[in-house]
Amino acid sequence: MSWKNLDMDLRKIRLEVEKIVQAGPNTITLCGKLPQTPRAEKVIEYAIKSAHDLNHKYVGTEHLLLGLLREQEGVASQVLMNLGVRLENVREEVLNLLGHSPRSADKPSERTSPKSRTPAMDSFWPDLTALARQGKLDPVIGRQNEIDRMMMVLTRRQRNNLILVGDIGVGKATLVKGLAQRIAVGNVPVFLRDRRVVEVDLAAVLTGAKDRRHVQEIFQAVANELRRCGNVLLWINEPRALVGSAEDALLRAASKHLKPALCRGKFQCLVTATVEQYQQHLANDAQLARHFASVTVAPTTPAETLDILQGLRSLFEEHHRVLFTQEALAAVVELSKQFLPEQQFPLKAVDLLDETGALMRFRLRHWQAPQEEELDQQIEELMQRKEERVANMDFDGAARDRDQCDQLKKKRAQLRKDWRVSAQADGWVADAQTVSDALNTLLGTRVEQFRHQEKADVPQPYIR
Repeated sequence: MSWKNLDMDLRKIRLEVEKIVQAGPNTITLCGKLPQTPRAEKVIEYAIKSAHDLNHKYVGTEHLLLGLLREQEGVASQVLMNLGVRLENVREEVLNLLGHSPRSADKPSERTSPKSRTPAMDSFWPDLTALARQGKLDPVIGRQNEIDRMMMVLTRRQRNNLILVGDIGVGKATLVKGLAQRIAVGNVPVFLRDRRVVEVDLAAVLTGAKDRRHVQEIFQAVANELRRCGNVLLWINEPRALVGSAEDALLRAASKHLKPALCRGKFQCLVTATVEQYQQHLANDAQLARHFASVTVAPTTPAETLDILQGLRSLFEEHHRVLFTQEALAAVVELSKQFLPEQQFPLKAVDLLDETGALMRFRLRHWQAPQEEELDQQIEELMQRKEERVANMDFDGAARDRDQCDQLKKKRAQLRKDWRVSAQADGWVADAQTVSDALNTLLGTRVEQFRHQEKADVPQPYIR
């Protein structure tokens, strides 16, 4: 391997090693063999695995170097990082000399980019900011005051980690996605413009891990990436991932690696929790509590909920292939407020709107899937091919793909316009009565029975 390709001086490397590794006490060897430390044994295991992944029938110095790079807490990795060298660059150089690309050696998932600085996170957890740039997140209607408050907390010098506290259904997750959308379009303070909002998905780690030891390795890799990257806002919707749990090994592993990095200020995080979760876990942990500022998320008002439904109307109409009248939206707010008191706005209203669309779609059994799905797939393929051509400097081909993609988007818009006209003519319209019928299916009884019972319970005025 040529260190010149990485602009490194072997003499400096040797001096840095001698600086870190001090002289130790005399060691008595048995049969002329030096004992191996646990970390050295782990490096050898990583080297054997690297050779196996590359289909090599031997373990050489190049595999040992790959093992040293993977053991990121060891002296070798520390020396390279102290000299300002990225471990990924060294690893790529070794693989290139061996005739293997980093992608073929790692066999990462489709979500992992070969040039990513956070491959472990990218393999398991979604980047909400990237999804927002791709237009794959639902729009966030209103909630500007809450999002502005979130940004103020994140730009603080101290206690700049945020916890959103509120009942289930008030829209805590929606606020996080709204922040990701604001970052995607640059409508945030300069300090936050390079941030990535990454959602912690513990189930994905558990599914992708081979065993308990692999879980520890994943979280250790994530913690190292958070320290190196410095621009990740980690969204944690399970507070025990920071506090840990005596009964759950997955939560213990997450807490073991994420909590120390957070307390040292190596990354920022957003936590969403109910009032009970906050009081039970974070409020009682003094070490964590002093790093967080809490923001209470209240339910939306009926008027705000109606605005949210109006903003989401087109998404549900396109999904269910039915039209919602303004009367239907008002009925959704009124009936969900009256008959679903144990749930919170806006989620209960959105759920009832979705249920109404599903009921209409079930009734229209002759409904056929439109050509839009095929067009969406073609547009997605063209977008990916265009990006590949830009990366390969094929700008003429990328321009052709862009023009073809624009034509397909216009065709899709015309199909949607034609569908709305035909749906209106064919009676594919959900009204207030449809909303009432959908609520019946949720409650398992007739809404009219509730209203009749309420009238019977009202005391009648005494008439002489």
